[in-house]
Parts: sequence; structure tokens; C-alpha cells
Amino acid sequence: MELLQTQTVKEDFWNDNLQAQQILKRISQLKESIERFDSFDQEAHYLRDVLEMAQAENEQELFMETSLQIEAFLKKYQAFELLIFFAGEHDTGDAIVSLHAGTGGTEAQDWAEMLLRMYTRWAEASG
Repeated sequence: MELLQTQTVKEDFWNDNLQAQQILKRISQLKESIERFDSFDQEAHYLRDVLEMAQAENEQELFMETSLQIEAFLKKYQAFELLIFFAGEHDTGDAIVSLHAGTGGTEAQDWAEMLLRMYTRWAEASG
């Protein structure tokens, strides 16, 4: 990221507007990833500390509540971990998906509509 940031201060940085925009977009993406990772790191340390405190003071209710928070944290982290795999050049771009019933009549059309609803709901839930 430092290499990209040093490019932004060069005199001829804005000579190629398209490349400049791509560099700034990549810096923004990297900063966002770093901030998310730092947030996960801080939350993990906090949960560990609370869990250790609950265990040391034999606070069963706090221990159980923190355990539930840890489970939620792990789900969020696993989703983030999956996003790390999508670090290629085109992975941050949008995608166009089209479904076609093809041959098969009404049943094929119904199946395509079910798939469309399923993918639409997944996309809405995933942001």
C-alpha cells in the first residue's frame, strides 16, 4: 500500500486519470480491509479478556453471554475470511447473472423463477 501511496504524490500522477482513479480505488480497498482486520483483532482481544475475567471470577452468566458473542464473532470472521480469497483484479467488480429456462416448458420456467428468487434474496442478504 505504501508503494501505491508514494505514486499519488508524484507530479505526473494525474496525467493518466484512469490509472490514477484505479490506484486511489485500490488504496481505498486496502485501507478498508486493514480497518476491518483491525476491528476483528480488537474485538477478539476484548472477547478474550472478558472471557478470562468471567472465568477468573466464576461468573457463569457473563461466561455464557460472552460465549454466544464469540460464536457470532466467529461467523462474521469466517465471512470476512472468505472475502480474502476474492482479491483478484476483477473480484471487486459487479457481475451480471441471467437465468434462462431453456427447454422444459412450465416446470423449467418455474425452476428458473425459484432460482432467481433464491439468488435475489442471497444478494440482498449479502449486501
